[in-house]
Amino acid sequence: MKAFIEWMLTFVVSLFCVVVLKGSYTRLIEGDMQAVDVLVDVVIAVAVATGVFTVIN
Repeated sequence: MKAFIEWMLTFVVSLFCVVVLKGSYTRLIEGDMQAVDVLVDVVIAVAVATGVFTVIN
């Protein structure tokens, strides 16, 4: 059961990061965001992923 929960958390966090990064990139291309905003989103996504993976392992 623990392995399934770890797998599910990994999948959800990975999906979250992909959605955040894709959304930020799309908004940057459309001119709705500045490059700094995209950088902040990337840092937040990586921080969340790192935090979750640290807790899991």
